[in-house]
Amino acid sequence: MGMMTAAGILYAAMLFELAYMLYSLSYNRNKKMIAEAFLFAVLLMLLSYLTASAGKAGVLPEKTAAITAFAAVIGIVRAAVLIVLEHGRNKERLSGYSLKQAVDNMDMGILFAEKNGRIILMNRAMENLASEKTGRIPQSVNELAGIAGGIITDKSGHKWKFMTESIEETVKGCSRTVALNVTEQIEYNERIEAENSALKQTNEKLKAMYEQLADRIREEETLKLRIRIHNDMGCSLIYLRELLEKGDLYGMDSQLDILKDVLSYLKQEKADDPESLKEHAKELGVKLLINDSWPEDKELRALVSDAVMECVTNCVKHAGGDQLRVGIEHEGEKYRIRISNNGKVPEAGIREGGGLGALRRRIEDCGGSMVIRSLPAFEMEIILEEKTDDKYSCG
Repeated sequence: MGMMTAAGILYAAMLFELAYMLYSLSYNRNKKMIAEAFLFAVLLMLLSYLTASAGKAGVLPEKTAAITAFAAVIGIVRAAVLIVLEHGRNKERLSGYSLKQAVDNMDMGILFAEKNGRIILMNRAMENLASEKTGRIPQSVNELAGIAGGIITDKSGHKWKFMTESIEETVKGCSRTVALNVTEQIEYNERIEAENSALKQTNEKLKAMYEQLADRIREEETLKLRIRIHNDMGCSLIYLRELLEKGDLYGMDSQLDILKDVLSYLKQEKADDPESLKEHAKELGVKLLINDSWPEDKELRALVSDAVMECVTNCVKHAGGDQLRVGIEHEGEKYRIRISNNGKVPEAGIREGGGLGALRRRIEDCGGSMVIRSLPAFEMEIILEEKTDDKYSCG
């Protein structure tokens, strides 16, 4: 084999080795290439030796030329294989450029800055937002003080929320600022708020309708009750006239009880506020003492008013008293009403006639209770529950 051929192969081996070194260093600057640099130096010296020998003798020994060419071919194959392997590793390795490209493709703005505020890395989205709002590409996070920590709107109408946090635990002396696209979240919240407002208005309208419906039903029931009372009173009076003509005293007592029961319903139309009750009681010669815990619901007020006036009547008629005390306690969802007088103590148990009997039925229809005590003194105790949407309604 000729000297020039061996020198050409050796020169090619040196170029392959140099290509491998440069390719490796371009992807990994920290990689140690001492062995490769030594091999490159050896190839360079061999090439220099061959070139110098060619000027003196002109021809190398055949055996020396063959060995040199064989070694150079091995170097070429080795360098080619190393380049292929390095290329495969670099495809799987995350380079600085690929990292920057990945950060730029994120759908949120992000930047990293040193403790003194100098920006280290900023992606394209953050760069666009910052330059749009500040008029320039920022070099420090201090230039973003006007928009960081709040929500801004870009020129396309998207809303971005800026948040800054320290990442000392991960990267010492660094902070991270992100800008999140919160357009959909804000629109969703506004839509939910509008729907809640519309639902609230609808509920208020329904509540008003229910109240009007309840008033209408009460009016109709009141009318039916008046008609029934009128008919009952008419029939009872006719029957009483016949009994008077026949002289049937037993039948007259039962009819009078019926009339008392009917008349107790007629008391529903009187006033139900404390001052009016005091005036009515005063007309009957009774001083009425009432505390301030008066029920707000008008149906409960009507029941308490009827109970008070019934006791005022009985105080004058049966106990001979001139003072009635009404104590009302509001206990959670219940009202406890205690009514007593300064009249004489009942000699026996109190018989519930038409007035007290009708009052008890009305109270129990509303889910309440009534207890009458005669010893050691007269006392009426009534317990009523406040009305709610899921509870009874007094009929």
